[in-house]
Amino acid sequence: MKICRLKKEEIEEVLKIIKNNYPKIDKKHPRGEILEMFGDALIKPKYLVVKEKSKIIGIAGYMQSYEDYNIYELFWVNVKKEFQGKGIGTELVNQIIKEIKKLKGEYKKALLIELSVTDAKSRFYKKFGFKVIKRLRKKDCIMALQLTK
Repeated sequence: MKICRLKKEEIEEVLKIIKNNYPKIDKKHPRGEILEMFGDALIKPKYLVVKEKSKIIGIAGYMQSYEDYNIYELFWVNVKKEFQGKGIGTELVNQIIKEIKKLKGEYKKALLIELSVTDAKSRFYKKFGFKVIKRLRKKDCIMALQLTK
């Protein structure tokens, strides 16, 4: 298993994983967000993929917030269904936390990682130390993890 940056030519492979996990989603939405990594925006998202035998089996993205440079957003944490429950999502989230922690030295304040998630999936993020900070609709919430010095 190898974690590396997403390459532009791998976008379609990643979109299949997302579409498989979220069959009702229109692929235009995640495609636009993923393409931003290769665009000319000032603040670009970063996407990591997990590969096994050169096939992508998982993806996760993150980016610095436009509103506050001490806040990072975590999104599109997805693993192929046949590989779920094997620690791949955990590895991706741990790698992203590690990468963001490296950036902490550039800032004097503590950093915060946020994500929006369903209540059912919130249990997964609690094991990293994420806490619910706001309730959305009936079964959704915003969670945050503070990275302190």
